[in-house]
Amino acid sequence: MFYSGDEIGTVVADFGSATTRIGLAGEDMPKFVQPTVIGSVVKDGEAAQQHMPPLSFRENQDLSFPIRDGLVHDWDQVESLWNYALANSLRIDLTGKPLLLAEKPFTQPKYRQKWTELMFEKYQIGGLFLSKDAVLSCYACGKTSGLVVDCGADSTVFAPVVDGWVEAKGVSRNKVGGRMMDQMLLYQLQRRLQRKPLPLYRLSKEVSTTLPAGAMEVISAEENTRLQGILPAFDAYMSLEMARDVKESNCKAANINLADNESTFASMPLSQYELPDGTVVDLGLERFQPVELFFNTSPLADLPRTELSQLYSGNHRYESLLPPAVADTSALRQLVETVFKCDSEHQSTMLGNIILTGGATAFEGLSERVKTEVEALIHVHSPNVKIRTVTNGQAERGYTPWLGGSILGSLGSFHEIWISKADFDEFGAGIVDKKCP
Repeated sequence: MFYSGDEIGTVVADFGSATTRIGLAGEDMPKFVQPTVIGSVVKDGEAAQQHMPPLSFRENQDLSFPIRDGLVHDWDQVESLWNYALANSLRIDLTGKPLLLAEKPFTQPKYRQKWTELMFEKYQIGGLFLSKDAVLSCYACGKTSGLVVDCGADSTVFAPVVDGWVEAKGVSRNKVGGRMMDQMLLYQLQRRLQRKPLPLYRLSKEVSTTLPAGAMEVISAEENTRLQGILPAFDAYMSLEMARDVKESNCKAANINLADNESTFASMPLSQYELPDGTVVDLGLERFQPVELFFNTSPLADLPRTELSQLYSGNHRYESLLPPAVADTSALRQLVETVFKCDSEHQSTMLGNIILTGGATAFEGLSERVKTEVEALIHVHSPNVKIRTVTNGQAERGYTPWLGGSILGSLGSFHEIWISKADFDEFGAGIVDKKCP
């Protein structure tokens, strides 16, 4: 799909807070897609063994998250992710190969230079180009300009792009992200059940042996009380992953304001979901409440964040390097405010190309609701401005920046813009700020 004729074997990587995606340019989806989380079995107070991905229970297994909000928190663990991907999915040697790396619009120079040093010195790559993920999202949607709304796991980032360049003065961040939605849904499930739903690893299953011949087996699932060494971060992660599965299979965006029309949505047909322990829950308003956080953040004031606190305890040293995250303003209103930070001649282009990306935007009805709400805000003063949302398919929104990188990296002219090994040897890591602005 995207090959230009000159195949140069570019590797494309996008390290997200929740998921890492790595693959080859010219392909339509990444080969390596795994959680950006590493499990370490703790013995005598020290991590003895790493596991990727850490999705099965191990006694005294703690979790760490090497990347938060697109910034590297632990470089050693990032190397471990690279090594795992190269050995188990890509099965290639990076030596001499060009690499295209997606980065957040607010990535600081020291992080960019560290990436450059690591890839040239450790992995001996042949060329490197760092590109803003917002720009790559535009390319993936066939655009060079637009307002990119990237709703990831940790937050939502707004980045205006004009002719392939991010307008830094307009970049902003909102604390509502996919994990906040997961926490909201987990809380609502707990209220509905009057107990905390148990993730799969906490259950023991028994198959009935007293059934007559030919009858279907009956499996009962109860809490496994024999488990020991359950650490808070692992339990919180598995609980939130369970909520994420409920969210992705059942949740959708309300077509109108939920707070003012709860009775309407409460009367809609219920959606059923079977929890790991076999309990079937009927989802009514709960289907709409997580996505509604994008439009109304007031429920966050009373939302317990037990699992999020356990998940990310001690992982906040990077906060001072990020643009301030707005918590009490809806992402929708912040989207409009971002538009008006741009130069007046670009504002209509931004409103006509609102690009939704990130796994937390892959909900039925979200694109239409965003368009409707933005029109309600803008058309009061400018009724003739055209509002348009642009998206890839729901399945592709989780890796839209990677897809844009696949397109860029497959161009025959890509070698003209990357940092070569000779450039790095002559000018050092600082060359990245000149060749990859």
